[in-house]
Amino acid sequence: MKKCSLFIGLVMLIALCGAAFAQDSESNMDKMQQKIKQLEEQIAAQQAMLEELKSELKSKQTQDTDAVKQVAKDTIDKEMAHYKGVKDLKIGGDIRVRYEPTLYDASGKEDRHRYRMRFRFKMSKEFKYGVAGHIQLATGSAKAVNGTDLGAEPVSTNQTFDRSFEEKPFWVDQAYVTWTPEGQNYFTFGGGKYKNPLTTTWMVWDSDVNPEGFYETLKYKGDNYGVFLTATQMMLKENSSKADAFMLGLQGGFEVKSDMVSAKVAAGYSDYRDYEWNYIYSNGNTVGTLPDGTVGLTAGDFDIVDVYGEVGFKTKVPIKLQFHYAMNTGNDLTTGDYADEDQAYMFGGKIGSAKKQGSFELGAWWAHIEANSTVGAFTDSDFGHNNREGIKASFAYQIYDHLQFGFAWFRTDKIIGEDLWNKFQFDLIFKF
Repeated sequence: MKKCSLFIGLVMLIALCGAAFAQDSESNMDKMQQKIKQLEEQIAAQQAMLEELKSELKSKQTQDTDAVKQVAKDTIDKEMAHYKGVKDLKIGGDIRVRYEPTLYDASGKEDRHRYRMRFRFKMSKEFKYGVAGHIQLATGSAKAVNGTDLGAEPVSTNQTFDRSFEEKPFWVDQAYVTWTPEGQNYFTFGGGKYKNPLTTTWMVWDSDVNPEGFYETLKYKGDNYGVFLTATQMMLKENSSKADAFMLGLQGGFEVKSDMVSAKVAAGYSDYRDYEWNYIYSNGNTVGTLPDGTVGLTAGDFDIVDVYGEVGFKTKVPIKLQFHYAMNTGNDLTTGDYADEDQAYMFGGKIGSAKKQGSFELGAWWAHIEANSTVGAFTDSDFGHNNREGIKASFAYQIYDHLQFGFAWFRTDKIIGEDLWNKFQFDLIFKF
């Protein structure tokens, strides 16, 4: 009985101890969970603080970067202020090296072999209000008439290799201002020694001729057509004791185009005032004694009407066909060998366009330029100016984008008289 009571007491003691241990364990667990929760809240607060610090740092870095950019911009603007005239300046030009043999047929003249070069350098700058300035310097051969050095001839910028390596002169080839009012592109005014604004060919105007004076153009272009009108006032010679020589011209035309074909037509009138006794270069125009006893151009007035037309085909290899006709309606010479020699015409065209590396072009033209049909001083010098007819053929291949090989052949003869020759030109042209 005593053993049974002892056993029961022991069991009750163990039970009481177990209950107390359980209560203590539960209390410890609650405390641990509370500590974990507190730690999690602390970690969350620190994480939020860290994110805030990151945001502040990023904002500061952005501000610093913007400050650095602004400082750099201010520095660049300050430096560029010293070079304001250079901003938006366009620069270009070309260097051409040429071998040019001229072979005469049964005329008694010695064949001629010339090695020549050309250098042109051009700068253009656009300003506010649609105003732009243009300057081109170029080589050229000095020309003397009656022992007076008159500067470089207007129809050529070539320099021949001769005279024991003498330095080559450099001339003002172009120097002019253009104004196309802002907000429109219909009207342009130009003045100075300018690039020829007329639609023309070498039959009337050598491509090297840069007139002096003023011009105005009106033009409008639609989606598939365009119209234009050009007026020119060219100064030819200023005199102190006689009337000045000048030319007034007007040319109008239109052009149309489609996906495959384009066409252009232009007609013009050029009135040369007091030119017959103010001429400098006759170049095929007839010269004699005028009614007042002075020596001059016997054709008298030069009032030239000309019509130009072209048709282009936009095929895989582009094709352009050309026609040009001119007549001097002011010709007064109606007797003698050169009577009524007052018409000129040219037709031909070219295939291809030598602009990008690997491209080519091939051209051929026939021209007939009578003695007093145009002003000989300004027609193509390579063809032989006026009173000549014959063939011009050319080929060009673009070796690289900036390097071109060119070839031209001229076979021309006098219309009245005999002077048949073949001229060849082998060119290497570098453009920049």
